[in-house]
Amino acid sequence: MGLAELRPRREAVRERLGRVLDGRFRLEACLGAGGTGGVYRARTLAVAVVEGEGPRLPAPPLPPVVAVKILHPDLVADAARRELFLKEARIAALVDHPGVVKVFDARVAADGTAYLI
Repeated sequence: MGLAELRPRREAVRERLGRVLDGRFRLEACLGAGGTGGVYRARTLAVAVVEGEGPRLPAPPLPPVVAVKILHPDLVADAARRELFLKEARIAALVDHPGVVKVFDARVAADGTAYLI
């Protein structure tokens, strides 16, 4: 993948800053980006906000600040890659070890964004 092909991915990572993801998380800062996605510091919202639907309670309680990995948009469009991302996240969620980052959740938002917490 050349530099010109990476530009849309970098722009997508920057455009997400400050946005609310899936009515549950406000993306505050980009912690890094790689070949499959971007990782953000996000604040968990006490009450989820869904545009056009009003407030709703969030799913299981999470820490107030979390890391969110979002799959790049061009990879989300590929059903096989999207499913692999979610499958790997679900498997990682089974691991409970002090040397491994805890995965709380993995899903696809209503807007098609695939992410893990």
